[in-house]
Amino acid sequence: MGGPGAIVTTIFAGLLIISIILLVLRNKWGLILGITDGVFMIFQPILVHIILARPDQNGVWWYPIFPWIQAILIIYFSFLVLRNENKYSDSQKPMSWFAFKIMTIIMSIRKKFRNIEEEISLAGINAGDYILDFGCGFGLNTLPAAQKVKKQGKVFALDISPQAIEVVKDKARKNELENIETILSDCNTKLEDKSIDIVYLHNTLPIVRDKENVLTEIHRVLKIGGRLSYMSRAISRSYGEDTIGDEKLKKLLVSNNKFKLSKEKNRHLIFNKIG
Repeated sequence: MGGPGAIVTTIFAGLLIISIILLVLRNKWGLILGITDGVFMIFQPILVHIILARPDQNGVWWYPIFPWIQAILIIYFSFLVLRNENKYSDSQKPMSWFAFKIMTIIMSIRKKFRNIEEEISLAGINAGDYILDFGCGFGLNTLPAAQKVKKQGKVFALDISPQAIEVVKDKARKNELENIETILSDCNTKLEDKSIDIVYLHNTLPIVRDKENVLTEIHRVLKIGGRLSYMSRAISRSYGEDTIGDEKLKKLLVSNNKFKLSKEKNRHLIFNKIG
C-alpha cells in the first residue's frame, strides 16, 4: 500500500513538524531542517512520481503540486525567520552562524553578476586614499579597494560579525595585502576626525538598527570633500528592517547641508561631504 512515495513523504512530513517547532523556538537547526526539508520536498515528487513513474494510490496526476506547495511555504517561512531573527533585541547583533553562511552563498552568487570594479571606482578611488568599508561583509569591496589605493593608502574594513572579520583577515593574508585593517564594531570606528577619503556603505544600511548614529559617525570621519558611496540592493533590503529608501536618504543627507549628491547611477549614489 505505502511504497517509496508514502515513506519519503512521511519522513519529510515529520521533519517539517520538527523544523516548525525549532523555528518557533528560534533555533538555527530549525532553519537548516526547514530549508533542507523544503528543497527535498521539491525533488521528492519528481523522483517518485515522474522518474520512477509511480503514481499515487488515487492515480491523481497533479499530486506533486502538494509537496511543492509545502516546500515553497516552509522555505518562505524559514526565510522570514532568517530575515527577522534580530528583531527581538534592542541592540544590534551580528548575523547568526547560519544566516552568515546563507548570506555568504547568496553574495558569492551575486558577485558573478556585479561589476565590483565599477562599484568601487564610481566614487573616484585613487592611490593613497584612506577608505572605510562600513559593513565589509566578506570583503567584496575591501580587497579590490586595497589593491587600488596601493601601499600608500589604507582600507579600514568594519563589520559587527566576527566571522566576517576573520574572512577578510584571511583573504588579506592570502593576497598579501598589508594595507587592510579590520574593525570589529557595530558603529564606532575609533578613527580620527576627517581622516577618511571614501566611505563605502554598500548593502549595509537597511540591516543597521541605529541608522542615524551610523550616518553621524560616517560624517565625522570623512574629510571635507570626502565621498560617501551608497548602494542597497534587493537582498540587503529584504533582510533588513525599517528600510530607508534612496529618496529618503537623499533628503536626509542633503537637507542638513552636510552632504551634496554628486553622482547617481543605477541606484548607486555618491555624496560629497560639504560641511
